[in-house]
Amino acid sequence: MALVRASRGIRTETQEIVTLLLQDNVAVNSIRAGTTPLCEAVKSGKLKTVMLLLTSGASVNDRDATQQTPLHHACDWNNIEVVKILLKRQADVNAKDTLGFTPLLIAAGWGRETIIDLLLAKKVDPLAMDDQENNVLHICAANGKANIISKLLTAFPKEMNSILIARNRHGWTPLDFALRCGHLSATKLLIQTVLQVKPTILKTQPRTFVHTRFFVVKLDEFNVDEKYQYRFLEEGTGKTCFQMPRCNWFIQAGNRDEYEEVRLFSMKYENKLRQYLAKN
Repeated sequence: MALVRASRGIRTETQEIVTLLLQDNVAVNSIRAGTTPLCEAVKSGKLKTVMLLLTSGASVNDRDATQQTPLHHACDWNNIEVVKILLKRQADVNAKDTLGFTPLLIAAGWGRETIIDLLLAKKVDPLAMDDQENNVLHICAANGKANIISKLLTAFPKEMNSILIARNRHGWTPLDFALRCGHLSATKLLIQTVLQVKPTILKTQPRTFVHTRFFVVKLDEFNVDEKYQYRFLEEGTGKTCFQMPRCNWFIQAGNRDEYEEVRLFSMKYENKLRQYLAKN
C-alpha cells in the first residue's frame, strides 16, 4: 500500500520514496485498494516514476481491479509521453477492461487525436466493442468526436464502412447517438458517409427493417429521474453530460442551439436514408 500511495504522489520527493521502497523489496506488481503502483504513476503522469517502476520489474500490462492496464489509464488521462513509453515496451493495445473497453475506445471517446495516431501505428483492432456491443463509432458519435471518426475512416475505410450502421446491444447505431446527443458535425459526417457506401457493404444485426431511427430530443426532455441515468455539467463548456442505462460511459450532449441544427439537418435526409437503409 505504501508503494501505491508513493507512486501516485506529485511531490518532488516521490521518486526518492519509491526508490527506497523498491530497495526494501516491496512487491512492485501487487494490487492494493484496487490499483497498482504503475497504474497510479501513469495517472499522475510522473515519467521518472513510471520508468523506475518498469525497470524494477513492473509489468507493462499490469492490471488493476477493473482490469485496466497502464495504457488504459494513460489514454484516459491524456498522458502522451507515458503512452509513448508504454508502446515502446510493447503494451497490449487491444487489452480489454471489465467493461470491454480497449485503449482505442477510451482515447476515441475523449477525442485524444495524438494518442489515436500513436495507437494506429500499432496493430490495433478497429472493430473492438465494449460489453454493450458499442464500437468505436458509437462512442465517437455519442461524444461528437467527428474529427476522430474522420481519422478512422481514413485509416480503416473497409472496417469503418462495415460498422457505420451496426447496432449495439440496445439497438442503437452510431447515427442514433449522434442525433440523440445533438452533435451536428458527427451527424453530418455519418449521414454523408452512409449515403456514399453501397448498402451491401453495410453490416448490422437484422433486428428491425429500417436500421436507423431519426429521433432527436431536446435537452430538457431528458428524464433526470430515470433509474441509472446521471447528469452533470462539464466545467468550462457548460455542456450537459449524462449516462444512460444503455451504456456504461458518460456521453457529452450538444448545446441547445446545436440540437435544433441537428434536427433540421437530419430532416432533409430522413426519407432518403430510410429507403437506402431498408434495402439492406
